[in-house]
Amino acid sequence: MKRLCAKEALQLVPDHGMIGLGGGETIRYLAEYVKEAGKEVTVVTPSEATKKVCEELGIMVVPTEEVSSVEIAFDGCDQVDSDLNAYKSGGGIHTLEKIIARMSKEYVLLVDESKVVDKLGFDIPIVLEIVPEAIHYVTQQVEKLGGSVKIRDLHLLETYFREGRNLATLDNELKEIKKNSPIEIETFIHGAMCVAISGRCFLSSYFYDRNANCGECLQPCRQEWKLSSTEDKELILTQPENNSIEHSRLLSPRDMCMIEHVDDLIDAGIDAFKIEGRARAADYVATVTHTYHEAIKLYEEELWNEKSQQLLPGWMEELSSVFNRGFDTGFYYRVPKKMSFDNKATYKKIDIGQVTNYYKKVGVAEIKLWSKLSVGDEIIIQGNKTGSVNESVKSMQVDGENIKTIDSGLVGIKVDNLVRENDHVYLKKDIKED
Repeated sequence: MKRLCAKEALQLVPDHGMIGLGGGETIRYLAEYVKEAGKEVTVVTPSEATKKVCEELGIMVVPTEEVSSVEIAFDGCDQVDSDLNAYKSGGGIHTLEKIIARMSKEYVLLVDESKVVDKLGFDIPIVLEIVPEAIHYVTQQVEKLGGSVKIRDLHLLETYFREGRNLATLDNELKEIKKNSPIEIETFIHGAMCVAISGRCFLSSYFYDRNANCGECLQPCRQEWKLSSTEDKELILTQPENNSIEHSRLLSPRDMCMIEHVDDLIDAGIDAFKIEGRARAADYVATVTHTYHEAIKLYEEELWNEKSQQLLPGWMEELSSVFNRGFDTGFYYRVPKKMSFDNKATYKKIDIGQVTNYYKKVGVAEIKLWSKLSVGDEIIIQGNKTGSVNESVKSMQVDGENIKTIDSGLVGIKVDNLVRENDHVYLKKDIKED
C-alpha cells in the first residue's frame, strides 16, 4: 500500500522545480519513483534519512536555509482519523517540517490504509522539541498534565498520556507550558558566531595574552589555518570559488542570519532577539536593527505570509551590504554550513571628511573634506547622537556657487537627515568597483 500511495503521489510532482520530501518509508518510495520518472527536481527535506536516499539516487538536495519557496511538499504522518485530522509527532523534526510546509504552495500528506483510524489515539508518543535548558521544567509541566516523559535526546522529549484525553485540549495545554513559563527566552538571531563555546578558546590568550572568556578576544580564528596531527594527518578546507588552500578559514564560522525565519522564532515563543555587534560600525548596527525591525513589524501586522517572500530579497540585500562573512543559520537546523569567507559586504566606507556645521532651517551640512566628492556619490554620516544615516549627494555649493565635484575643502551639501557638528563623513563605495 505504501508503494501504491507513493505511485499516486508521483502524478503531483512537477517536472522541474523545488519540492519538499519529509520522512518515512512512503516518502522513500516516492523519491525512487521521482528518479525513475526522470523528474528534474531539487529536494529540500527535514529528514537526514530522506536526504541520504535522495543523494544515493542522484537527486540534488539543498539545505532548508537556502530555500524560500517550494512548489509542493510531501510528508507522512502517524495517524489520520475519519474527519481527516492528522497526527504528526513521532519523527521529532517538527520545526523543519513546519518551515518547509510554510514555504510550500501545496502541502500533501501521504497516508495508506494502515494509518487510518476512527479516532486519534495515544499509542504513539507526542514528541516535544525543546531547548536543553528547559528539559526539567517541561518534564515537570507535562507530569502535571497527567503525562509521563521519556528523554530521547537533549532536544526531544517523548510524552505519553492516558487514553481518553482530548487531543485538541491537550495541544492547547502543552502550548500553555511556554506561555505560562516564568522564564523568558532570548536568542541570537544575527551576527558573528564563535567556533568555541562560552569563551573556551585559548588562541587569543596564547598568541596575544587577551582572554576570550573576558570579552577581550582578538579573533585569531578568523585567519587562515590548516590542522596537522602528530601522525602527519592534515586537514585543509578550501574555498569553493577557487579551491585554494590559501583561503582555509576552518576555525571561522559564517555569520548567523535568521531574517527569513523570524516568524518561526516568534511562533516558537522567543521573547527577545539578540544581535551580535561588538566592535561593529554604526552603519552595521543601523542597517541590521532596521531590517529586523521591519520583519518583526510585518509579523505583528499579520502580513508575514502575504508579503515576506517579496520583501526577503530586499532584506537580504540590505544585510549583505554591511560587514559579513557570508550567512548561515548556525545550529537552528542542526547542521551549519561550511567555513566563512572574508568580509562579504557589498560596499566599503572611505573616510573623506567631517561635519563642521549644520543649518537646520535649510537642511544643509557644511563639511570639511580631505578627499574627493562628486554629485551623485553616496555618503554615510555617523556620530554619537546622529547614529548612522545615508545620504545621496544631489547638489554641492562652495561660496554660493553650484559645483559638480571637489577634491578637498569646505563644501555645503543639502541633506535629508539631521546631522551634527563633528559627525564623521564616509564615501560609500561599491566594492565591485575596485
